[in-house]
Amino acid sequence: LCQQYRQGAYPTHLFGGMVFAYMGPPEKKPPFPMYDKWNVPGMKLAPGPRMPFECNWVQVKENAMDPAHTAILHAWEGRFSDEFGKFPELSWHETPVGMAYFAGRQIADKVWVRSTDIMAPNIHSLTSVFETGTTVKECSPPWLTIWTVPIDDGSCMNFCLCHLPESDTMPDEARNK
Repeated sequence: LCQQYRQGAYPTHLFGGMVFAYMGPPEKKPPFPMYDKWNVPGMKLAPGPRMPFECNWVQVKENAMDPAHTAILHAWEGRFSDEFGKFPELSWHETPVGMAYFAGRQIADKVWVRSTDIMAPNIHSLTSVFETGTTVKECSPPWLTIWTVPIDDGSCMNFCLCHLPESDTMPDEARNK
């Protein structure tokens, strides 16, 4: 009997404390993407929370490219900084691997531009939601890289990779293991 049946195995790749599995045909396995945002001087990567959603995974990606919802929803519920409540000037641009948006806000005597990007088909990356746009700086480092994985037609799971200053630690209770 053991000569007739086999248990398949899939190649894995460890990155940022997370395990990635390729489950397709071995001859079509692509190289693991290495985006520049994962190699920012002074920053380190750490696995973050898992976030389940009761919706199709495409809706999560669609939401990631909707900067208007941060001003309408998140600023008023207290999850994002108050400055997100000012509706931004918006632009979207196609990138070599997906799409990015730029949301510009006038905050006092400063202009604050925030961006989020999608790396197709299932990754999006964003900067901190605690920014206020009141500090003059060249740019903010990445804050989260998020993989959205379908569970079924009506639910999905976000897996987060946190971008932290090298001196920072992430409390264990912030991680869903």
